Amino acid sequence: MTRFLLSVAVLFGFNLTLNAQIEITPSTNVLYGSVEVQGQELDAVWNVINASSSTLDVRCKRLSLQEVSGSDGNFCWGFICTAWSTGNLNTSEMVTLAPGESTSTFHAKYRHHGNSGQSIFRYCFWDNNNQVDEICYDVNFCVDAECLVSTNEIDALENQLSLSPNPVVNTGNISYQFAQTPVQGKLKICNMVGAVVKEVNLSNRDGIVFISANDFEAGVYFCSIEDNGRIHQTVRLVIQ
Repeated sequence: MTRFLLSVAVLFGFNLTLNAQIEITPSTNVLYGSVEVQGQELDAVWNVINASSSTLDVRCKRLSLQEVSGSDGNFCWGFICTAWSTGNLNTSEMVTLAPGESTSTFHAKYRHHGNSGQSIFRYCFWDNNNQVDEICYDVNFCVDAECLVSTNEIDALENQLSLSPNPVVNTGNISYQFAQTPVQGKLKICNMVGAVVKEVNLSNRDGIVFISANDFEAGVYFCSIEDNGRIHQTVRLVIQ
């Protein structure tokens, strides 16, 4: 069976913010790669937006929550990229954003160096004049393993996603349940290089989506439910 591929996932964007001065729009939720790809470098790019009515000097830092031995990473903010390393990272770079202005200069990068497992980093943004008010997102870098949202987050959300049967030979049922009625609910099925091969809009709090194996090539896929751009849960789907 094809091996799992490497995932950079904002599977559940841990969001810590005191007000809405700064907003983050992840342009990439889930990417997949493989330890079999030598020298592979994963790069997640986000838009950072000044949602306040004042000009902000925005800074960024990385906090290490969990790391796979032998891997490393860095991040770029503005014109500065940090050195490749492990552990926590800070940058002295400040990006000045006028009210309503956004920047896509942020890059979260990760290299697995052939080591499997899940690394988790938290990236935080704040106004240099008000460090107490910050917004943070967790990024899961997964090599040959499913990225798992922390148990307390899953329990709090009560989101559920299940597949039956799995593997799917003929037809399959994808059951979903949101903790509350979704604002912009979606079910997405991505192939192992992160391309969306099927997308279904979800307006109900719970339901069932039927799929046919004939609509897919045989292989491993990843099925996710999201609401308003945030992925809540991802499960592996096998098509035979």
